Amino acid sequence: MCWSLRLRTSTGQVTINRLSAETTCGELQQHIADKAGVPAHLQEVLAGFPPKVIEITKDASASIASVGIVNGDSLTVRQKEAPPAASPAAPLAAASTAAANGVGTANHALDEDEDAQLAAAIAASLQDTQPMTAAASHLLPPRAAAAAAAGGSNNQSAVLGPTPA
Repeated sequence: MCWSLRLRTSTGQVTINRLSAETTCGELQQHIADKAGVPAHLQEVLAGFPPKVIEITKDASASIASVGIVNGDSLTVRQKEAPPAASPAAPLAAASTAAANGVGTANHALDEDEDAQLAAAIAASLQDTQPMTAAASHLLPPRAAAAAAAGGSNNQSAVLGPTPA
């Protein structure tokens, strides 16, 4: 007796015909790859209600009947995310090297640096007694940065430009 299975994928539905209870999981994976375009090593197959993952990738020589698939089943096929190319130890090594070199290892630390630079630029623009720090001068428009570097006054017109008429 020929079996038929329906596959639901992110791109639509397809039917696989001419299967049997003795069809191996490896053969089913190849059919899925051909019909649905999902590589065998990235396939996640769900069946039943509520849908549950069917492990067809563990033993390619096992029959589809032995993993719980029956004639007429509707299977949902999803593509798993590809495993990362780098080893898990690589990000940890990079983070520890950055920390040893005094570089912030988290986005939070980078945000604090930017916030500190912005605060220094605002404080310098509001007070004539405090000179603009070199770290904050790059945050100003080019004309205002040039005025601050030349030692000019930190008045509002140097920072904001001419007042519109």
